[in-house]
Amino acid sequence: MTLPGSSDRIARDTAPALDEAEVVAYLRRHADFLIRHPELIDRLAPPSRGDGVLDMQTFMIERLRRREARLRANHDALLIAGRRNRATQTQVHGAVLAVLDARSLEHLVAVVNEDFPRLLDADVVSLCVENGADGRTRVRSGIRCLAPGTIATLIEPGRTMAIAVGEAGEAGEDCVFGAGTGLVRAQALIRLDLGARDAPASLLALGWRRDDAVAPGRAGEAFDFLGTALATCLRTWLDRPA
Repeated sequence: MTLPGSSDRIARDTAPALDEAEVVAYLRRHADFLIRHPELIDRLAPPSRGDGVLDMQTFMIERLRRREARLRANHDALLIAGRRNRATQTQVHGAVLAVLDARSLEHLVAVVNEDFPRLLDADVVSLCVENGADGRTRVRSGIRCLAPGTIATLIEPGRTMAIAVGEAGEAGEDCVFGAGTGLVRAQALIRLDLGARDAPASLLALGWRRDDAVAPGRAGEAFDFLGTALATCLRTWLDRPA
């Protein structure tokens, strides 16, 4: 007859005992053991400070302080990024309203060239179209004419925009920013889909002196929205009879 609980006691009594070397070896192989079992920290007796003896309690406190500092820094970074995204969205909404308010194609081009720098807090703005068949870049009626195939080299196929950050003059593309290239440390190139199969490839180029004005992965949806709104308005005016 086996008494209740006797089988567990027998199993414990017959289980091979672990020596300290095996425990140490196991913990070395599983450095995250206390992370996975934090409840054990309260049951462990940390050594007191002494010559050559690690103060476990001080170590854990310092570790928690460093972790808290990292979490606080990440939190602050997220707050800053969130504020910048909201600011960018507000700027883009203002630019879209200005585009929708244009009364002619010429007025629309003027809005891009004259109002976008103020509305988007940008230092250089260019509206570009590929129709420079001779391979030269020219400015015609406020629009920069690019050589065919230029935009495909600036924006990867299948993507709607390209964002780059670098030293002054390195991030900017000379063919789209012209004389303003040397100012540009951050740029956003936005592909404009004019809809018609025979419509020339087009883009909106935004450049900033500040390298923190825009960053890859930030405010992408807002710039997509701006590009879609601008392309739609361009199609509307181009489709109207002269």
